[in-house]
This record gives sequence, structure tokens and C-alpha cells, in this order.
Amino acid sequence: MELRNVKTFIKVAEMNSFSKAGESLGYAQSTVTLQMKQLEEELGVPLFERKGKRISLSQKGHEFLTYANKLVKYEAEAIQSISHMNEPSGELHIGILESLSVSEYINIIKEYMETYPDVSLIVKIATTLELMKMLEKGLLDIIILLDQKVFNSNWEVPFEKEERILFFCSPKHPMSNEHVYLSDLAKEKFILTEKGCNYRQVFEEFLAAQRLTANCLLDIGSTNTIIDYVKNGLGISLLPEFNLKENLKNHTINEILVTDCNILLYTQVIFNKNRWMSPAMKVFLSTISNYFDTLNYA
Repeated sequence: MELRNVKTFIKVAEMNSFSKAGESLGYAQSTVTLQMKQLEEELGVPLFERKGKRISLSQKGHEFLTYANKLVKYEAEAIQSISHMNEPSGELHIGILESLSVSEYINIIKEYMETYPDVSLIVKIATTLELMKMLEKGLLDIIILLDQKVFNSNWEVPFEKEERILFFCSPKHPMSNEHVYLSDLAKEKFILTEKGCNYRQVFEEFLAAQRLTANCLLDIGSTNTIIDYVKNGLGISLLPEFNLKENLKNHTINEILVTDCNILLYTQVIFNKNRWMSPAMKVFLSTISNYFDTLNYA
């Protein structure tokens, strides 16, 4: 089995396209097609499902992808070990949620850039599901999520931290710093993050359990805009505590204490343990480790 063909397979799996994989690797589409045919003949199973011009991995293709990543990982580790190429360099692809990107967690990236200037960081801001799909396909090296605890046999979660999700309002709102029930809260006007956001989804599950719904005036994927609009009395909302610390400290917003709705999620750092860990990736995880140690002792 030629590693060149295995690497091409991984790229096709990432892009769901023979032609796009060929462009990325500098091959003609006919070369990619031939390589995939050779691989399928060697393995004796179809690796792709073909519907017209569209392709996707077959069940056996998904199974082989795990082994393909391991083969490339071991090759890279062998080259690194023999040639002593241990200095962090090249590109590192990081995925992060919008709410995390406007929090203290972004300091990790700043510190990394200052310490390792030879590494080119590419940061993708997207939703949890989008980031998970990109990690699975190999388009991202590391993702940083805020979610319920994530379990995947191919992934490793070296760091996690429990986070509180708070309801908040302007200081002039009658619920400011008050204890209320979810049934009363549901009568208010909400400014919420986009549908599919994890803490919004958990909130809506709490509501559904009591046969309630939220009156959403604005649905927007900008944490800072939500905080600004709530400050100005346009509605109430919920966000991670780490996004609200400064405003709560300055009393430009206040917490609403909801007796029967306690939402806890976890900031999690995740990578695919079957893929090669480059020197750039190793020191990024080391930087995160130091940062999490600082938070734990704060």
C-alpha cells in the first residue's frame, strides 16, 4: 500500500471531492481517481459512495480513515524522530466558538503567537457542530468548545473547565438581582444567540420540560452585541459567566437568579488522537495547560 495513495484518500475524505483534492495536492483529477481505484482494489472494498458527481465516504471508508490517519501519523513521527525536526513551525489550524473568542481564553492564542513566531496560526470561528465536523475531517488540528462533555473514541480531551451560564438584564430591569422562576422569566423579551448554540439549546430544553417557550426579539451570533443591547434595556439574555465578568463587576448589567434553571457547560480542548501531533501542536497544548493551571489556582 502506497502512502501517497493513503494521503490522497485522506484529502478526498476532507473535501468530499476528487477534483478539489487533486487541486490541493497538485494532481490531475484522473490521477486521484486512479489512486483511489488502486486503494479500493488493494482493500477489496468500496471506500466511497458515488451519486452522480457527488461522493461521500462509505461505511468501510469511514473505518479506513481512522487507520489512514494513523499511518500518516506514524510516518510523520518517524521522520521527526530521525531528522530531529522538533522546532515549532508551519501552520496550526485552531477552531473556537465565537463566545470563547471574545473572552479571556483568546489570551492563549496571543501568548502562543508571542512565544512561537515561526508558527502561522489559522483560527476558524464557527458553531460547535461545524467545528466538530472540521476536526473529524482533519481540517482543524485543535478545537476549543463550550458544551456538555464530549465523548468520541477518536478524540482526546486533555483539558476541560466547568462554566456557569448566567441570565442577565440591565440594572433598571425589575428582575435585576432577583430570584425568579423559569415560568416568570419566560414572559420576558429575549435577545438570544443563534439557534443551535449549546447554551440556548439547553435553556430551550428547560423551557420545553415545563411546556414553555422564549419570546425571542433578536437572534444574533454576536456576544458583544447581545451584551450591549441588554445594557440598553432592549431585552434579557443568557451567556457564559466568562463573557459577563467585567460588566457584572461594573454593574452595567446584573444577574437574574433563576431558581429552577441551573445551566453548567464545559470549556473543552479537543484533538484527534489518531492524527500526527506536530511540534507546533504540542507546544500549543503546553501553552493551554499552563493557562488552565493559572485559572485553577486563581
